[in-house]
Amino acid sequence: MHGRDCDAMVFGTTIKGAIFNSLYPLPQKPYPGLSYQEVQEKLSKLEIQTACGKVAQAQVLHKHQAHVSLGNTNCNSVKTTVAAAACEAGRALAGLDLKYFKKLGNGST
Repeated sequence: MHGRDCDAMVFGTTIKGAIFNSLYPLPQKPYPGLSYQEVQEKLSKLEIQTACGKVAQAQVLHKHQAHVSLGNTNCNSVKTTVAAAACEAGRALAGLDLKYFKKLGNGST
């Protein structure tokens, strides 16, 4: 049951953050006024939380032991996955240069 609670919290905080940052519902094509950099910036601002992280925080606060490690319960792995996907999308955009298209239009390479 604990895994489902954690999944639900990750999903809920991700969707809530995406709505707050105008990333959900997904914008309609052709995405006027929306750049890759803007999307990447908005994704980096998502505050994703887990039930495990909240329980660990509560335990630390309850015991007044600030030196207790929270490990990977603050959802760094989810944010890392999102950041990696955004980076991969950015690499796919490489090469979209007007000079390149002008060369193709002239028949030269």
